[in-house]
Amino acid sequence: MHPRVVEELLKGVSIRRTAAITGVSVSTVQRVKKSNSYSCSGYLEVQKAS
Repeated sequence: MHPRVVEELLKGVSIRRTAAITGVSVSTVQRVKKSNSYSCSGYLEVQKAS
């Protein structure tokens, strides 16, 4: 999982900028965005509870 990527995307940071900030590839950011497009906020709540 990539909680930092999700956090940046929720802030409205671009895909390329998110990749640069987090140190993951643009492809990874795109996959995370796609897989979490409907559940990002729920994902963060689960991460915070852990």
